[in-house]
Amino acid sequence: MTRLPSRAEALANLLQAGRFAIVGLAATATHVAIFFLLVSERGWGVWSGNVAGFTLAFAVSFAGHNRWTFRDPSATRRDVRRRFARFVLVALVGLGLNIAVSHAAIHGFGLSAGAAAILMATLVPGLLFLLNRQWAFRAEAPAREFRGGER
Repeated sequence: MTRLPSRAEALANLLQAGRFAIVGLAATATHVAIFFLLVSERGWGVWSGNVAGFTLAFAVSFAGHNRWTFRDPSATRRDVRRRFARFVLVALVGLGLNIAVSHAAIHGFGLSAGAAAILMATLVPGLLFLLNRQWAFRAEAPAREFRGGER
């Protein structure tokens, strides 16, 4: 039987989800601001402006989640490299999900791009939170010391 979380655990989970949302909003604001500045003020193309904005937003997102949302003071450099590699994969899953949701919404159900954007913004982040929390930023159990003859 599954145990329900205590009030303290539920509050900690809620606060962590809130931190996840704040970091996500900061990353989104970074992406949009860099894109706008480069495209409208510097004359960059849409693709290059998006790549630059996404790259900086990705850095904001990883740094924020690694140092705040899913902070682990005992994480070693190796742990951070592992977290980064997993975070890249989760970000790619998020991209794929956003493409799938928007494509299905627009081409499968005939919804507008605005409706597709709302679906993407409401469906995908929750799953990404769970993937990041349960896998990308999961604290690894310390390796047990091997003693000869032990199984």
